[in-house]
Amino acid sequence: MEGAACALRNLAANSEEPSDQMVKAGALPVLVMVLKKGSDGAKREAACLLGHLAYTSEERRVQIGHADALHPLVTLLLEGPELSKLQAALALANLAASSEERSDQIVKAGALPALVKLVKEGKHEAANALGNLATSEERSVQIADAGALKPLVLLLRQGMEGAKKRAVHALRCLTDNSEDRSAKIVRAGALQPLVTLLKEGTEAASKAGCGNYARSLANSEEQIAQIVNAGAMQCALLLLKKGSDHDQKWAAYVLSHLADTSERCAQ
Repeated sequence: MEGAACALRNLAANSEEPSDQMVKAGALPVLVMVLKKGSDGAKREAACLLGHLAYTSEERRVQIGHADALHPLVTLLLEGPELSKLQAALALANLAASSEERSDQIVKAGALPALVKLVKEGKHEAANALGNLATSEERSVQIADAGALKPLVLLLRQGMEGAKKRAVHALRCLTDNSEDRSAKIVRAGALQPLVTLLKEGTEAASKAGCGNYARSLANSEEQIAQIVNAGAMQCALLLLKKGSDHDQKWAAYVLSHLADTSERCAQ
């Protein structure tokens, strides 16, 4: 069974058509059964395949949810071996995307403590899941209350670039509409690694994510001063002069936002 799931995963990774054919052929109930009753290796491969099937298609995400895959994936996240937990986290991250209902179900099933624990262990897969779940204020509060903020900042400071990118994604989602969480993230030491990633990051998406996130933290005169002192202003000016078209657009946007926020705070 494990070998079959692995072979199906390889097919799904290469093309959309085999993914749709698998679902039409009735693969989802079988994969859910494997999640519930299979060996550790088979469960891991089933979670991985479900993650692939959910990655690029909302229609398949809906079908996976209707096949009752969420609870067994959360059970695997809570109780499985380490590699299985990571595959479950990836699958849940993809299934949380674009759906308040699925995100609520994942949280209600008890996923948050396990995801936070994985982030504390430096696992970026869990950071991605937390970011995708943090699309409502209620869930953002629950994620913060579960202790996610400091471990996410630590991942931003110490992780590899891909891990930092996912930490930025999660932290940016958690700052939406909350000056309190923004302030806590600043106090946890997020600004300097954000600016460092802006200066040294090689992925355009990382730069854009950092830029938008640094901008979202500028909610008070004190935070603006901290952002400037961390070197973000100099970095934005440099990108404005020498960066790509995308970097220049971001830099102009951030500088404009910092100026506007500073003016509002001064009034």
